[in-house]
Amino acid sequence: MISKNYIKRRWTDFKAGDGGYLRYVLNIVQFTVLVFTLYISQIPLFQGVNLAFFALIFVLCYVPLAVVVGYYHRLKQVPIETELAVERNHIGAYNAFVAMEQAVTFYTKLGVPISDEFYELMNYWKGLAKEWKPNITNTS
Repeated sequence: MISKNYIKRRWTDFKAGDGGYLRYVLNIVQFTVLVFTLYISQIPLFQGVNLAFFALIFVLCYVPLAVVVGYYHRLKQVPIETELAVERNHIGAYNAFVAMEQAVTFYTKLGVPISDEFYELMNYWKGLAKEWKPNITNTS
């Protein structure tokens, strides 16, 4: 008998493989066949070109272009998106600020000097946290 946990894990594996990898390959194959069938084969200049040759030329052009665009995206856009995500996460910023505040207290008791950079970073997190504070209710 197959357990529910096993089925859930295989379903998760399927979604990762499908959405993360195989769907890209299928999309490229589908795009190549459609463009060749609907456009390239209809142009008199390209009547002698077969699907395999067109697919080879397409992949040789498309893959390096996609790598360059992806590299540029990772280099320029991902840091901006990450910074925006951090700025919107008031709860995470508050938690980082509180953790640094506790570290200052701990190291001060030990007599360890705290650098100015540490205080600057702590104030950065405090600024991002804005006025957010946890909603603590007394349940007793």
